[in-house]
Amino acid sequence: MSFAGRLTLTFALLLAAFGTAMLTLGAHVAAEREAAALQTLSAGLARHVVEHWPVVRATHVDATDTGSRERLIEMLMTVNPGIQVYTLDAQGQVVTYLGPPGMVREHQVSLEAIQRFLAGAPLPVRGTDPMTGHGTRLFSAAMFPPTPGESAAPGYLYIVLDGVVRRDAAGAVQNHGLAYVGTTLALGVVGLTLALGAWAFARQAHAERELIRAERERELAATHREHMAQLAHDLRTPLTALHGLLEALPEDEGVRSRALAQSNRVRRLTQQLFELAALEAMQEVTQRAPFALDELVSDTVQKFGSGVRLDGPAPPRIEVQGDWQLVERALSNLIENALRYAKHVRVTLTQEGGDACIRVEDDGPGLPEGLAARLSAGASLRGLPLPRAGGGIGGLGLAIAQRVAILHGGRLAPLPTASGSAGACLGLALPVYRE
Repeated sequence: MSFAGRLTLTFALLLAAFGTAMLTLGAHVAAEREAAALQTLSAGLARHVVEHWPVVRATHVDATDTGSRERLIEMLMTVNPGIQVYTLDAQGQVVTYLGPPGMVREHQVSLEAIQRFLAGAPLPVRGTDPMTGHGTRLFSAAMFPPTPGESAAPGYLYIVLDGVVRRDAAGAVQNHGLAYVGTTLALGVVGLTLALGAWAFARQAHAERELIRAERERELAATHREHMAQLAHDLRTPLTALHGLLEALPEDEGVRSRALAQSNRVRRLTQQLFELAALEAMQEVTQRAPFALDELVSDTVQKFGSGVRLDGPAPPRIEVQGDWQLVERALSNLIENALRYAKHVRVTLTQEGGDACIRVEDDGPGLPEGLAARLSAGASLRGLPLPRAGGGIGGLGLAIAQRVAILHGGRLAPLPTASGSAGACLGLALPVYRE
């Protein structure tokens, strides 16, 4: 069974157990409240009979006064058809039962429950059921007043309030109510379980699909990096040998120069492929140390000659932390890429909040639309090759610069040109080092 299935089953079992427990507890609480209400309403019934019905005397019922007895039975049956009336002696023994003979099975009634009732204990208080001989029943009790001239201790009038008739009627109603409540609760639990189970399954399935997709992307990216690194490594040796052979050839109407230029280009692309694969395999910069970014920018601009100038006022002292060789490589790639399409390149270094921003701006045709969109969205440029208008592949230098920025906690993004004119402007942002 899948994790989502186990989770749904567990949750369903917990809900079913909780529903059963709540149903049982609710039924018990309802029954106790009903019992307390019944006993509270009928608490004074025995005392009323003792005080107003002389047919019931201490420890016996006057059998000669049949009219009063029948009226008493009729009154009690009107109040509660389940009532049972007993007279007890001082020790709790049943003396008489106001009903058909032969119904009493238990002749000893617990006096402890009667005394608690008469002492005003919290209701409900249950006592002996003489008719069944087992279980406990709600009752009302009163002590007979002492009879003048008699030495025997007075007994008790003991009235069972929830006799067989009332129990049967209450049981039928209660079972119907419990069946309705139980069915409603069960349907609610099933519906809620199905809904939550479907939701949990959908979430789990989505998470599993995302994990599989992410893992597949990592595997593909690792395979891509390995292939690029292996390809670059395999090409370096034969390309070096080929370049040496081209240099040994005699000059023939510029053919040798053009061949060497193409050879240098292929060697440069191969080196860039190797560098990009190595950078993609890195999760963080291994050699980190603070260095002066303003000095690195000035030195890098100077090595490119008159076609590149450091624009604006002299850059302030700005330090960043990382691998200065990688940052220098990224800036060189940006400048070389600009010089490939433009005659003039301007480099500016500023500090904007917590970032140092190197702007490389040119007067060329501008960035290709697809490349600018990917940079603006922060999308990786590692999905090479990028198509170029003149054919071939491009973007390796920019991909390296972007990866260097990411490894240093920065970013590479297109920016609007300072004059608003045609051209391209790329910003390499790096976090400023703070001790």
